[in-house]
Amino acid sequence: MTASPFQDIYHGAVSVKPATPASQAMVAAMDPLLRKLLPEAEHPGDAEHVLGKEVMLQRVMPLRMKIRMWTGWNALVKQLLEEQGYDTEGVIFDTPHLRVAPIDVESGDGSGDAPAAHRDTWSAHSGAQVNWWIPLYDLPREAALPIFPAYFKAAVANSSSGFDYLEIKRRTLFQDTEGEVVTAPTTTEPFDMSNEQRFAMNAAETLVFSGSHLHGGARNLSNRTRFSVDFRTVRRPDHDAGIGVANVDSAAVGSSLIDFYKFAA
Repeated sequence: MTASPFQDIYHGAVSVKPATPASQAMVAAMDPLLRKLLPEAEHPGDAEHVLGKEVMLQRVMPLRMKIRMWTGWNALVKQLLEEQGYDTEGVIFDTPHLRVAPIDVESGDGSGDAPAAHRDTWSAHSGAQVNWWIPLYDLPREAALPIFPAYFKAAVANSSSGFDYLEIKRRTLFQDTEGEVVTAPTTTEPFDMSNEQRFAMNAAETLVFSGSHLHGGARNLSNRTRFSVDFRTVRRPDHDAGIGVANVDSAAVGSSLIDFYKFAA
């Protein structure tokens, strides 16, 4: 088998990639939708100051499911990977998510997307998963997504025990639903957050990292709501061959790959 193009990511590499035509097209598709929903502010990130957090969220959150159903993602995700120099042969992807992180919200309080620190593997994602995270607007460091590289290969106490992906899928859509809300597994004990990595980013740049990294769990300390879009990819031959990041602490069962898609021919 030829070497995986994602080997550096499987070894913990975290990088900010420059904006490309595909990532710029993603931002260009999302921006007018947000501006239409939040006309009271010149910048969508400032609408929270005008409307209040709850009203802003009530307007924006229903948009997330509509965005996931957009048919343009297939071509743009493939194009983005190719523009960044990755071979897409054997790669599958999940539908991108719009994320909303209000100002100075305690992580895990349920307001928008301010999740407690977690690995995606705790929710039955593959050790070969790569995360692609794109801010829709310029982002100062204090608003950015935090990653904790010191824990990449170190076990962290978490609530993944009993998490069954297939059972949860039977009970709920898991995300973007008005039905039952399921909380994804998170850390269960304090950990040292002093080594966090955050990156100031321009709109349409892409933060690329392994889903096995411990990430999230820190407040948006800027003065603007953070809007971003993200998606995940898995190179299926790597997953099937056990190539990726070794599981150090997840007890989840099932697999999220049932919700990943092949690129259209």
